[in-house]
Amino acid sequence: MSLPDLSRAIDLESASKADAMELATDIYEWLSLARLDSPRVHFGDKIDEYLSGYQVPTDAVQKSSVRKVSWCGFLQPSWARQLLADIIVHLPSNSWFSLSSTAFGMSCRGDYSECVFFRPPHSMGKYLLWDIKSTS
Repeated sequence: MSLPDLSRAIDLESASKADAMELATDIYEWLSLARLDSPRVHFGDKIDEYLSGYQVPTDAVQKSSVRKVSWCGFLQPSWARQLLADIIVHLPSNSWFSLSSTAFGMSCRGDYSECVFFRPPHSMGKYLLWDIKSTS
């Protein structure tokens, strides 16, 4: 998998609002495509730019293996919260991780909400959180 320079996320505090928004969007987009196992984030992807304009952000792309654990089914929010706490405690501080959770609304209209938690590598206790709510 093509891994962008995720450590740039630590610099969000010192960046301008526009640069911070662009960087956060780039990271969220890459995490979402990695979660979907999209060919666009695989190392050496050579899709025609007319079919897909996506490119892994930054010039410092490296080849890396990424482990993904997925669960599709019902979980209690307290279980997800405890999983996040366990991951933070047990992973080395120099490693990065992302945990995402999606909840579906009670109606058939397609309402959903997504929460994505991201710890950059070597982040010294800094995290990014995307809390996305959508209604149709």
